[in-house]
Amino acid sequence: SINEIVSPFLDSVQFSALRNDKILNWRFNKFFHRNYKIFISLKDKKITGYVITRKMNMKGLISLALVDILFLPGDKKTAKALLGAVHLQALKERVDLASLIINPSSSILKYLLRFGFIKTSESFTVVVNEPRNKEFDFNEKNFCNWHITWFDHDFV
Repeated sequence: SINEIVSPFLDSVQFSALRNDKILNWRFNKFFHRNYKIFISLKDKKITGYVITRKMNMKGLISLALVDILFLPGDKKTAKALLGAVHLQALKERVDLASLIINPSSSILKYLLRFGFIKTSESFTVVVNEPRNKEFDFNEKNFCNWHITWFDHDFV
């Protein structure tokens, strides 16, 4: 079950959209016409991470969007396997570039940089529905503890 890797990952970050097997199936399998590709990394028949991609036009370029990526911090082998699969897909699809949005404080960023991703000045506005009964503050000080990808957007 994908929940075996999602739960420990979500425990390692303070803020993240909820991910589980039902939500991921609804988000990526129900909308099959969007042509998402799902890559899963396994070790001893257990899921160690996943990446979900979609080929699409972005700002006049053909891009391979990394819609969501998740693996445990420090798991170099899974990072290498998933990003290697993305690289091979990008070559096969003959895209201009691979792109994603991610928090600059993310533990995943160091792996992306090793695979040739570069930071850009592109930015996005994050809209948050703040609960009334909250145990924490949604503010810039806590932003470093957020896991954000295009998963959090309704459409990529």
